[in-house]
Amino acid sequence: MFAFTSPGIKFDKSYNTGKGPPTFRIHGQTHHLIGSLLPMPNNLPKFAQLYIYDTDNEIINRLSQNPLVFILMSHIMHDMFDEQIIIAIKDMLDHHNHYAQRFRMARDKLHSAAVPDLKMKLISQRQTYGRLYNLPTTTEVAALIVDDEHSADKRDIIIEKQSRLLKRIHELHPTYLPLQYPLLYPKGEDGYRLNIPHKDHANIHAAKRKQQWIVDGYCMIESQKLNYVRQHQQQLRVDKYINLTGSNDHPETLGRDRGKRIILPSSFVGGQRYMEQLYFDGMAICGHLGFPDLFLTMTCNPTWPEIQRKVTQSNLTPNNCPDIITRVFKIKLNQLMYDLKHDNIFGNIIGYIYTIEWQKKGLSHAHILIFLHPSNKLPNPHDIDQTISAEIPDKQSQAQLFEIVSNHMMHGPCGFANKKSPCMTNGKCIRCFPKKFHGATIVDQDGFPVYRRRNDGRTVMKNEIELNNRFVVPYNPQLLLKYKTHLNVEWCNQSTSIKYLFKYINKGSDRIIASLGNQDEIKQYLDCRYPSILT
Repeated sequence: MFAFTSPGIKFDKSYNTGKGPPTFRIHGQTHHLIGSLLPMPNNLPKFAQLYIYDTDNEIINRLSQNPLVFILMSHIMHDMFDEQIIIAIKDMLDHHNHYAQRFRMARDKLHSAAVPDLKMKLISQRQTYGRLYNLPTTTEVAALIVDDEHSADKRDIIIEKQSRLLKRIHELHPTYLPLQYPLLYPKGEDGYRLNIPHKDHANIHAAKRKQQWIVDGYCMIESQKLNYVRQHQQQLRVDKYINLTGSNDHPETLGRDRGKRIILPSSFVGGQRYMEQLYFDGMAICGHLGFPDLFLTMTCNPTWPEIQRKVTQSNLTPNNCPDIITRVFKIKLNQLMYDLKHDNIFGNIIGYIYTIEWQKKGLSHAHILIFLHPSNKLPNPHDIDQTISAEIPDKQSQAQLFEIVSNHMMHGPCGFANKKSPCMTNGKCIRCFPKKFHGATIVDQDGFPVYRRRNDGRTVMKNEIELNNRFVVPYNPQLLLKYKTHLNVEWCNQSTSIKYLFKYINKGSDRIIASLGNQDEIKQYLDCRYPSILT
């Protein structure tokens, strides 16, 4: 009744030709199928469609999936089914299950006119580390709303808005089990997935099997559930002992070590729960105001006259005065926010979110999300060109802007011109530079803008390498002329980029894991912030 997928089988009917009892034989392998987000005309909703279509009559629709129940519903429904239990299970899944929440979000998008052609993508790959340690993200996201399927992995599942076709979910997809058995996976936990290390003894490197099999994955899940039940029962016994004796000293028969757990609450500035709370607050603001329209990144410029004037008085360099750099940057940031809010550079602003970070390279920078009034949004590429530029200005008529762009807004050089650039990984730039030439600005299917970069012959010399418009970081000319620093401006009013942006600006400062010692083969590690100043 609550499953997102239907079990697919090839039923072998050749054995039911005699007079014996009916035989149910499956030929081949069982599998799971999933349909479109909405049912075809004149068809009743089934499985995942029940989370989206006609939710005002959801309970009746769920019961009507069973033809026998549908026929006898008016007579025996109250005897066979408890409607309150069905409502309670539905509310539980809506509150805890990630997949139910994603399908409910798709329902809301389909009800609005903002997304005419919606598709849902169930991602197969799972990463384990976030941007906090400079590695890719998506640790807990099971479904993303997307508009394109060309970049999908071979095991990713693209669910269309309305189609007669059923799509088979690969047996190795992490959603294979939780979509079919949501009551066994109430929070949408992943089932078996690839590349899980197999660790049947201490020396894993000497093992013949490096990774777990799918059978091991099923056993591991059941074992984890059993361990959870045991730990929960253990905790109940401990809590009962404390309530009876009034003592925090646990008896040895309970098998627990003495001590207490210390956690940092969300009120601790800079902590993990603090950053997570900011992320949740940002998503709540986004739900109230709508999608943010602009994403700005402002980086401190150690050659600002205010910094140079102060450090030269003491015969120092900006590298030796991080306090001055920090204070001047905060003053500049405050002025930038004032200009955005009161001078209406981009129009009337109804909301903003920003965070200040310190990267390993040492320079302070701020990420800013801007929510524009509906009357000032950028609805078409022409309006984007009036606000954002990704081209080198004319050296003769815009000499000052040309100098600023040359010094602060040129990426690299990287690629074939400089394969040793820090942005190069596996022979490619992680920022996808150099970009391609484009005669006009467009918005791709993933919701990201492709800015105008004309092949006009304008170039800039950087590290004795000639760079053209393919290496320009998008900027706003008015802000760049005033602040004379790296100030990246991006248009971001698309659903596929929202979760990434809020995760990105609330990831916290860069950190490092440092080894402190090695005694008796026991290493101690310190997880700490990594501020530094370039020399």
